[in-house]
Amino acid sequence: MLDSGVTPLTEEDDSYEPVFAAPWDGRVKVHNARFRFAPFGGSFQGQQRFAWDEVAGSLEQGDGIVVALTVEFGPASVPLGEEGEKLVGELGTELRFKVFDSVDVESPVSASRRNLPSDSTLGKRNVDLIKGWIEGCGANHGHACQEHARWTPTRLLALHPLRLVERVSNVAEDDLRYAALSYTRGDAWPDTAVQTSPENLDDRKGGIDLADLPRTFRDAVSVCQSLGIRYLWIDTLCILDDAEDWKREVLTMHKNFGHAEITIAATSSTTPQSSFLARNISALAAAKIGDEKRHAIFSPQEDETSGMRTSDVDGSLWKRDAWAMVERMLSARIIQFARNKIYFECRRALRSEENDAETVTSKPSSNFWPRVEDRGANGEQYSPFLYEQWRTFLVEYTSKQLSRQTADKLLPVQTVAESMAAAINDEYLEFAGMWREDLAAQLLWYANNDPDDTTLSTMPRAKRAPTWSWAQCKANIGFVRGTTDGALPSSLDKQKFRVADVVESRSLSLYGYNRGVSEIRSVDAAGDAWLAEMRKEYPWDLIVANGDDGEGICVAHGALDDPDTTISARTELLYLHVTDEVHPTGLILARIPGLGPAWRRLGVATIFELGDLIMESPFQADSYTHIVVE
Repeated sequence: MLDSGVTPLTEEDDSYEPVFAAPWDGRVKVHNARFRFAPFGGSFQGQQRFAWDEVAGSLEQGDGIVVALTVEFGPASVPLGEEGEKLVGELGTELRFKVFDSVDVESPVSASRRNLPSDSTLGKRNVDLIKGWIEGCGANHGHACQEHARWTPTRLLALHPLRLVERVSNVAEDDLRYAALSYTRGDAWPDTAVQTSPENLDDRKGGIDLADLPRTFRDAVSVCQSLGIRYLWIDTLCILDDAEDWKREVLTMHKNFGHAEITIAATSSTTPQSSFLARNISALAAAKIGDEKRHAIFSPQEDETSGMRTSDVDGSLWKRDAWAMVERMLSARIIQFARNKIYFECRRALRSEENDAETVTSKPSSNFWPRVEDRGANGEQYSPFLYEQWRTFLVEYTSKQLSRQTADKLLPVQTVAESMAAAINDEYLEFAGMWREDLAAQLLWYANNDPDDTTLSTMPRAKRAPTWSWAQCKANIGFVRGTTDGALPSSLDKQKFRVADVVESRSLSLYGYNRGVSEIRSVDAAGDAWLAEMRKEYPWDLIVANGDDGEGICVAHGALDDPDTTISARTELLYLHVTDEVHPTGLILARIPGLGPAWRRLGVATIFELGDLIMESPFQADSYTHIVVE
């Protein structure tokens, strides 16, 4: 394989000028051709690129398939100078193709047979595939995917005839199977004309005209009818346009999705008004090359991942929707309707309409919320793991987009907390989106204020969250970044940071070592690339007064939740130490005027630099005091 550095030809690039100025003989040379293979088996996750000799043996055994081809080509020769030297390097452009090899398409082994895409999303072949995926998951994965207890949502959309029903009962379990819809909301959603309200509830119990529903909802009805599923749950139709009903129903959403036979994900829909079943397969360019014995079908790709899960699902607007993320996490299994392709995902397997050699795994998928059904000894055993999962969840959640119509940023988080509460003995602080027993770790969130980060969230601040909660931050957040190599002097080791109380007024009563800060000073790294990189995460110095020369010395490096925060010279500042074990190590606090001993959070800081204390004695033994943070 040549490392040719091939790039598309363009007349706007001066380096190509000799090529366009020189005569061309019309000959083209292929610089590089790479097949992309997807070997079957648990050792490979998804598609990967391999050299032929690495997988030839595996493929000859029928253990893998050819999925793509990349061809780099360009002029066979380049212009030469007067002394015969090349005026430019090797030039060319790159084409990518999805590949369907007849050996794979006609494989006698169904598990390794590559399927050509179907013209119809809900044609017989695809419907049979989906039914087989659901049945296989139920038969082989047990409670790892499907909840074992029976559950019925408060309201369901019955499909025969189409109407809203409440508290379905006295129905055989097989007949009570229902699907749940996950879709991209968009800023203009929900549409009040579509929502079920206390005023139109009785009318909708009498019947609903399918034509009155958004196209995404109508498509979901079609999916259920094709699969023989009689009921469908859609939030806008099954939850009333009423604050109390919304809050009550959100508490059970983890059950609504966890007990659904299948979650229908409208992955290709950009709004509720768009279809996720429409296809244009017949309009796609394709070429069949070969002979009667063996041939391959090549279809151009826009990029290396188009037509693959990484693009169709992970690159979709649905993947960026905060509500959709929560719904995906809580589901038992999902059918994702992407553009011209169907994908299946459960807690133990990945499948696709084209059979891209995606494999079954014994490990739970990270896209789903872990299930721990025993709240007893096993629940306590899993608590550290679940706390870590919660922090990981918050990092991803705050990078998503939340509809402007969602009044409470903490509302989607609430249903994940309900699922977690069934597995641990802890108090969930609903107003803060945090768990009491894990506050020492969850307090050390930091705001991602990197202007180069394209994942910055548009999610608003929670209206009434305390300053110490991640929910009051507009930027997406992160947690622990590495561990420290240092420790406080042994003379300070007797006292540990602890949470004394969380009061109803949202105040946090804490005990810990602290140090008064006289100034927060921005680091001047102009012209010093090394310093700028070293201090990228903590670009502020926390300065304490020095009685000898009046200049002050640095006690910690900090990061502000809002870098545009204006700090008055009269503001009383404090560093509160939380832990030696991780970065960041503590909180930056500011006194709240007029509230006595109350403080508010400004950011996080670390008292260690490259493993050593920034200031040799950052605290005195008597500095372990009581602090109240609002």
